[in-house]
Amino acid sequence: MRYLFDTYIKANESEKISAFDDLTFVEMIVKIGIVSTIQKMPQNIRKNKQTFAEVIENNTRKLITEEKPTNPKYFEKISKLLKQIIPERKNNIIHYENI
Repeated sequence: MRYLFDTYIKANESEKISAFDDLTFVEMIVKIGIVSTIQKMPQNIRKNKQTFAEVIENNTRKLITEEKPTNPKYFEKISKLLKQIIPERKNNIIHYENI
């Protein structure tokens, strides 16, 4: 099996695509602000509003999941709010253009 991998599969060194360092997306927003965070995002994500909104949703959901054990009531409420906002955004009820 090792021979097959070595012979037929090649992988280049990993490439850093953003300047997040060791921060999560949400931590970056808190630390340096939303505008600076947007500027540090890869170009293909910045240009596509749908993709950028999904990045925010996924990172917010991850933060809620990680922090829920520390304050279950608060993060349950935030989770419900996020579940309400996502369909509204997807239906273009909320516009995120005023950043």
